[in-house]
Amino acid sequence: MEKRSIGLIAAIIAIVLFFGVNVLANAALRSVRVDLTEEQLYTLSEGSKNIARDVDEPIRLYFFYSESGGRQYPLIKDYAGRVRDVLDEFVANSDGNLILEIIDPEPYSEAEEQAVREGILPMPLPSGDPLYFGLVGTNATDDREVMPYLDAFDPAKQRFLEYELSRMIYTLANPDKNRVAILSSLPLEGMPQNPMMQQQQGPPPWKILAHLNRFFDTVMMAPTDTEIPADTDVLVVIHPKDLSNATLFAIDQYVLGGGKLIAFVDPHCEADPAGQQNPMQPQPGASAASDLNRLFQSWGFEMVTSKVAGDRKNALRVQYQDGQRLKEGPFVVWLQLGEDALDPEDAITSRPDLGLRMNSPGILQPLPDAKTTFTPLVQTSEESMEIDGGMLLFRPNPDALMRNFVPGFQKLTLAARITGEARTAFPEGDPAGAPDAPENGEPEEAADATATGPELTSGAIQMIAVADVDMLADRQWVQEQRLMNISLGLTKLSDNGDFLVNAIENLLGGNDLISIQSRGNYARPFERVDQIRLDAEQRFRSEEMELERKLQEVTRRIQELQSESAPGSTVLVPDDLAQQIAQAKQDELDTKRALRNVQLDMRKDIERLGTRLKWMNIGLIPVLISAAAIALGAWRVQRRSSR
Repeated sequence: MEKRSIGLIAAIIAIVLFFGVNVLANAALRSVRVDLTEEQLYTLSEGSKNIARDVDEPIRLYFFYSESGGRQYPLIKDYAGRVRDVLDEFVANSDGNLILEIIDPEPYSEAEEQAVREGILPMPLPSGDPLYFGLVGTNATDDREVMPYLDAFDPAKQRFLEYELSRMIYTLANPDKNRVAILSSLPLEGMPQNPMMQQQQGPPPWKILAHLNRFFDTVMMAPTDTEIPADTDVLVVIHPKDLSNATLFAIDQYVLGGGKLIAFVDPHCEADPAGQQNPMQPQPGASAASDLNRLFQSWGFEMVTSKVAGDRKNALRVQYQDGQRLKEGPFVVWLQLGEDALDPEDAITSRPDLGLRMNSPGILQPLPDAKTTFTPLVQTSEESMEIDGGMLLFRPNPDALMRNFVPGFQKLTLAARITGEARTAFPEGDPAGAPDAPENGEPEEAADATATGPELTSGAIQMIAVADVDMLADRQWVQEQRLMNISLGLTKLSDNGDFLVNAIENLLGGNDLISIQSRGNYARPFERVDQIRLDAEQRFRSEEMELERKLQEVTRRIQELQSESAPGSTVLVPDDLAQQIAQAKQDELDTKRALRNVQLDMRKDIERLGTRLKWMNIGLIPVLISAAAIALGAWRVQRRSSR
């Protein structure tokens, strides 16, 4: 009797200790943690740790989360816990310069007023109370970064939680507007009206410039410039036609020296005046192409010369004139690119709703034996084809392109990230003495005197190459709404402008921010439960379809009988016709009831099997472990008492 009592007491003590230790550990040991998740979701990458360590003045992070509202939704509650844990990791690596404040904006409280004032978006709950789930960051100079709503239901956004938090902290730690230098052969700033042609207004500035000015301090360079401004954070080169060796050398040295580059090149730029020539009167020698292949090839990749990418699957549908007929069909060189064409693992292209438009884009490809890493960001589908750019000079008929389309069944790269060690394109040195370099009539001796060797022969590069310039033209991404001479604002047609801003911000983050990749899905689905659901649906589907077919037949029979008995019908209604209608309606009710029962049985079967598996995963294993621990404890107590 004593041994049984001792065993029972030991079991009770073990249970109390089990729960007590868990509660105590959760409250007192939050700073002690071991990340056992498959994707290391709670462990910061080295890039994130470096960003946190580099914060040299206080940054305050205000995490707004409605505790009571989130408790009703396990998915939101679990994700909020993950957000807080990741924020704690940032704080732990910041040497005290990151200060985290958790705020629960209860309804009608001052905290709720603060959340609204800070720009946190409320999510209405069925109870009528709002749920707040967002983050605000501020620095010592009162700069603010806001994440108005952290989406717990979007796996794509969850995967980039660490990146978005790192970007916020990096931006607050570096509040000054970054300088972006833009070098282009196109009139991006517009052209003044020709005084000799008073009726014609010159082309207006490209709206992409105004878009960039919202985020960065931009400075325009001339295509003839031979120096990159010393304070340039990112260099954007757009349609580089006929650049001198001296300009190419300046770009080469800038990139090898750690400067960040985004290059837009194009085998057939429709925005180039040469690409808009009269097809019946082509200008001799006019070219709408641009490339940087002299640099690219030294850096391990190239744009395929005189070829454009056609894509049957992603072709934009257009209206066109075919003889006397106005037709509509796919134009395989004008592309509408969505989620399937974008790299989901890269922060620039990871947004699932990102949509890009490209016109007659070129093709990028890595070179054999390249030391750099070539990572495609935007690609065609496998229903793609390399098309000779010369076919586009005379406005080809979309029907003709489609008839001659032969898919190559491989994806073509339209935009890529290039990183790693690269060599200079000028191993012979500074080309200041080359024939195209001196334009000021300096003596040859003076030019030779400046032809010293290149400052850098190699270096680690960080750049993004895009084989399309037209995507930056207004008509590819925005449309201005006007009422008479009054502008009503812009409507986005695509996310081309956001793509460029994302690319610049990503490169501005430096190697630490660039190195942060997407993490695995936080929500771990019960894959076996999902399979059970599919199997159950398959079993019940045939019976459900048969009942639906019967219901349609009964409904049709009722309509026929009612039409025969309608007032004014020439057919005499027998006495049993009313009985037939009543019987048909009864059959309809019985069929609907049977259909509901089938659907209910299917749902019950799925829930029953799913609950059983969840119980085994969530409940049974901990119970078995606890039971084993209790049995072991009781056995030890029994052994000790029997001695």
